[in-house]
Amino acid sequence: MLFQAHDLLSTTRDPEQNGPGRLIAAARTLSTALPVGMQVTKPRIKAGMTQAFGGTDAEGAWQWRDAWNACEIALSLHLLRFGPVMGLGRRAPGAIADELEELQNLFPTQTIRSEDQVRLQQFSTPASYGYLASAALQLTKHDLVLEPSAGLGGLAIFARLSGSRVILNELADDRSGALALMMGQEVTAFDAASIDDRLDPKFKPTAILMNPPFSVSATRGTHRGTSSDHVLSAMRRLLRGGRLCAIVQGGLCPSKEWARGFYTKLLDQGSVLLNAEVSGAVYRKHGTTIDTRLLVIDKDGQGRSTETVRCESLGELAEHIGALPPRLAMEDDHPVTVVPLQATQMAPQKTVVPRIKTTPTVEPVDDVVQIQYTERRSQDEDNAGDGLYARYRVRRIDIEGAAEHKSPLTQSASLAGVTPPLPSYQPTMPRSVLGEALLSDAQFETVIYAGEAHSRLFDGRYAWNKERDRLEQISDQDGDGRQVRCGFFLGDGTGVGKGRQVAGVILDNWLRGRKRAIWLSKTESLLEDAKRDWSALGGRASDIHLLKTWKPSERIGLEQGIIFLTYASLRAVSRSGERRIDQLIDWAGEDFDGVIAFDEGHEMAGALGGEGSRSKTKGSAQGRAGVELHGRLLGARVLYVSATGATVVENL
Repeated sequence: MLFQAHDLLSTTRDPEQNGPGRLIAAARTLSTALPVGMQVTKPRIKAGMTQAFGGTDAEGAWQWRDAWNACEIALSLHLLRFGPVMGLGRRAPGAIADELEELQNLFPTQTIRSEDQVRLQQFSTPASYGYLASAALQLTKHDLVLEPSAGLGGLAIFARLSGSRVILNELADDRSGALALMMGQEVTAFDAASIDDRLDPKFKPTAILMNPPFSVSATRGTHRGTSSDHVLSAMRRLLRGGRLCAIVQGGLCPSKEWARGFYTKLLDQGSVLLNAEVSGAVYRKHGTTIDTRLLVIDKDGQGRSTETVRCESLGELAEHIGALPPRLAMEDDHPVTVVPLQATQMAPQKTVVPRIKTTPTVEPVDDVVQIQYTERRSQDEDNAGDGLYARYRVRRIDIEGAAEHKSPLTQSASLAGVTPPLPSYQPTMPRSVLGEALLSDAQFETVIYAGEAHSRLFDGRYAWNKERDRLEQISDQDGDGRQVRCGFFLGDGTGVGKGRQVAGVILDNWLRGRKRAIWLSKTESLLEDAKRDWSALGGRASDIHLLKTWKPSERIGLEQGIIFLTYASLRAVSRSGERRIDQLIDWAGEDFDGVIAFDEGHEMAGALGGEGSRSKTKGSAQGRAGVELHGRLLGARVLYVSATGATVVENL
């Protein structure tokens, strides 16, 4: 039996037939919170479900089990869009798993279970765990991957993201329907305990990724050997030389009498490369804490087996997966291609299921424009005021097509009397930033004047002094000195949107090919604000990476992106002596000419020390670290950001 997208998108009003479509619609609504790191709260879930199903749970339109399914689909939809830029297969598996765990933590714990969920043991695989299972397969675009108990695609999604072709099978009707819509391809609905007997013989998978029911069989009821039956049938279907990775119950241990028959049959077909018992803590967000076991098997006929290991965390599991041997050569390199459904079959009525994009959004180069502006002849009439404050408007230039700032802006009367210089720099922006008023005229003004400043280099050449706490000008005969790029100080107050302005400056440089940037701020909690502002202008939240993702001793393996860190991290030194600042500069390169944004720049106050009541005071550690970062990256386009500026000259 097949479930196809066009079968599930009937225009009938029967809620049974429209259920999968409504579930996808709710999931798409919930997924919009993820790129900006917003918590998907229960009220948000309830509102999304009510809108999609046309009624509340109290009215019987949907159940909370449906809502949890929508949450899992929402995460999968997010990964379909942003997964290709997360570095899957290029970054360390543990780092990817940590990033996925952060996404999982945006959702509430699944505390409400349905009778069917418990009876059929429908506990979906957490994304972080599922990714590590897929990483064990070392998938490529040449693989044909079978997922015999696909559920809602928590495992299959990573096979798809690796570029592999995927065969999907799921027995439960509601899950099969939603999965067909989300993945845009046919889903068979066989009992996976006998998948080799039931699946079309032409399908010869080179890899299998599975999380079968542990002890409930569709035909035999409660049966502790259920997962064994699933794995052995899948192994029979696996092409010789292929690899299988299965998540089974923790109790399926070689030392247990009831499990020995399973391992004997398994070793008749292949070799167990990894047998890891995994702590149930990894399933906590999915409503259970039962221990599981990860099996990785090569179908080589050798019958070898490794020792069982215990992993208390996914970090430990990632280390074992990273140590797995390479895949074997395949006996048949021409597996049958699984053809997905046509795009027209994925296009239901807009009010039911919006069309699903399964490829990442590509930056439209043809839709990038230079911001145009002209000199404003009348400069004083709009800036007049009484007393201490005056109305603020962009004074020296008229920016073509830019919208006025949404809220009124003011400035001190003394500043209102200062005429800014006429700039000539023209930023580069996606057309949508201008057309959709994603930056106001006042925010565009900052991007323009920052670019104007960054286009200048100071005369003369400079080098560190002996104390390495400040730059000193050197003579032209000395060959070690370098020119210093002019920086820009953004001192706007609350309400102007300094985060959006910082993102605009970085985006301008990003579109000019400078796709490495450094963003410092006061606390890690501001990372989500940075992702929100960057995403609002068309960037991807996954472009921004927390420096602490990498250990101080690790090299940052990132070709392009924005490194976010706190001032405390900048001055941090590990126990073994590695400095974060050295790690950061090694990534940037000493010829770095991208943006360094010192957000909340007043956190570097006292960098040079000063005069105390009794003696001179030493400069602050994080202030000195900020000076060193700038001093070692003299070509950087530095943006200082602070609403308070400085209370004393030494701090400035």
